[in-house]
Amino acid sequence: MGINQLIAILWARRLIIVGCVIVLVAITGAITYSIPKQYEATTKVLIDSNEKNPVSDQVEQRLRLTEFLGRETALITSKRVSEQVVTDLKLQDRPDFQKAYLSATKGTQPIEDWIAGRLRQQISVWPAAKESAILITARATDPATAARYANAFAEAYITTSVELRQGAAERKSQILDEQQPELSAKLAEAQRRLRAFQEKHGIVGAGSLSEEQATLTRLTTDAADAAALAQNATLSAKLFHEALDGGREINSLPEVRANPIISQMRANLAMENANLADTRARFGTSHPNYTAGLARKRAMEDEIQSEFLKIGKGLDLAAENALRQVEDVNKNLEKQKQLVVALQEVQNEYDVLFREVQSRQAILSRVIQRGGEESLDSRLDNISAMIISKAEAPGAPSFPDVQLNIALATVMGGGLGVLVALLFEFLSRRILIDEDLVYATGAPVLLALPRRTNG
Repeated sequence: MGINQLIAILWARRLIIVGCVIVLVAITGAITYSIPKQYEATTKVLIDSNEKNPVSDQVEQRLRLTEFLGRETALITSKRVSEQVVTDLKLQDRPDFQKAYLSATKGTQPIEDWIAGRLRQQISVWPAAKESAILITARATDPATAARYANAFAEAYITTSVELRQGAAERKSQILDEQQPELSAKLAEAQRRLRAFQEKHGIVGAGSLSEEQATLTRLTTDAADAAALAQNATLSAKLFHEALDGGREINSLPEVRANPIISQMRANLAMENANLADTRARFGTSHPNYTAGLARKRAMEDEIQSEFLKIGKGLDLAAENALRQVEDVNKNLEKQKQLVVALQEVQNEYDVLFREVQSRQAILSRVIQRGGEESLDSRLDNISAMIISKAEAPGAPSFPDVQLNIALATVMGGGLGVLVALLFEFLSRRILIDEDLVYATGAPVLLALPRRTNG
């Protein structure tokens, strides 16, 4: 079948197609107008996902916006909110609801629960994350009722949200208040232990330890200085005795050069040697003056040697005193080390007790502060949602869609008419064209006469 033949068939049987369209449109229209109409009304609620601290007035992020909107959506469709709507609109007192309730449940459940369940089936909630809003759509057979339901759900949601937040804040405040006596008792016990420790050891803070550490530092320096002095004194005494025993030149030692008595004695000895040499040169060694001078020289040398011995004893005594000083300083240093170690242990115990007091004080202060915040929050209407677009009674039903149904019926009727027209043509062919003759005889068409018209 060619396209021309198809067009000819459809045109010839156009009344069948038109009839199918009219019949199907009529049936669809009748069904559409017989179905109870459903109206939809939508309320837009703006959601604030931030929470303001009632004391510090600082804004804090509750949750991620998508999570918060999801939670609030679940709250709107919850049993508590729908029951609040029933109470606010007093639906349980309406005769039509009472009649339907008794017919459906025979009174086996509270009427508020049954009506709330029906309302939840008539509500659709859609979060709009980009706008930080939630859309509440209500469906009803009456446009005003749909708008009233949508607005009632929005109001009930806001009221319930505030009540839940206040209830949670009140419970937290009670829990924190109940903890305060126990925390106060623990703080008092920690303070008592700290005071007892201070009284026992006689310290406050780190003052005593700092003083003793300074003393330890000073004694350490004194011990080093005393050891150096003792070493020098011992070395000086050793070198002097070696020189005195003839091991080295004694006159080069600083103790000898710096001694004024020895210097004077050596000067006198030098004069005596000069006189003795002069007497020997003039009178010889047998002269009485020479003998007397020689005796004086020997006496002077003995005095110098005696003075050397005194210096040696002095150096020995100085070395002994220096060593004794080192021993005393080291003893004091060791005692001070033990004292500092003991004080450090005491200080460590003190620090532990002191930090415990600080920690318990901080915990108690935080609990008191947080309890005050929660108590204040439980008395404030910290609203995180507001209606920015109230639902209004719609002018046209959302279901059924008359225009859409008629359009679909027209299209389907046309399609059905085409099928019926082709079926009739298949059962009884009445429409023949040039191509049919060519197809039947196999001969070409030489001449086609136009269709005869009346007149």
